[in-house]
Amino acid sequence: MTRQEEVRIPDLSRARRNETLEEARNLEPLEMELNEARLRLEELEMRKSIRDASDEEFLVKMPSTKWDIEQYEEGLRVKKAKITFLHDLKNVLSDKEIYNLQEKAEKCIRMMDMKDRPWEASTETNNKVKDALKDAKDCFESFGYSLTD
Repeated sequence: MTRQEEVRIPDLSRARRNETLEEARNLEPLEMELNEARLRLEELEMRKSIRDASDEEFLVKMPSTKWDIEQYEEGLRVKKAKITFLHDLKNVLSDKEIYNLQEKAEKCIRMMDMKDRPWEASTETNNKVKDALKDAKDCFESFGYSLTD
């Protein structure tokens, strides 16, 4: 691998990280959906209390509305976790954990290159796993962590 390729890979990972971070920061659509679902539930409960909604309508709509709320809350939780993770890896992992994960990724990549692997898998599967491991390694490097430091 040339020095130019070595520089380009972390740059691509950094660009992908920044793009993902920007997407994750766009919380407004999910927050709006969550607020609308909460309002629907509140309206449904109010309609039930003043007998504008039947028990049957309430029993049909309430579980799906609560499910919507849970899904939007989970979506926001995941996006916020991504923001934390992508913003600074040290918010999630210690230096030792980062180093250990990098070391494991490197070891797995070397194992994937072995001719006599101790497992059976197609070349396509091995290549997909290897690419994923390299992406993980590149991600660490995009944060400025490298085993060669």
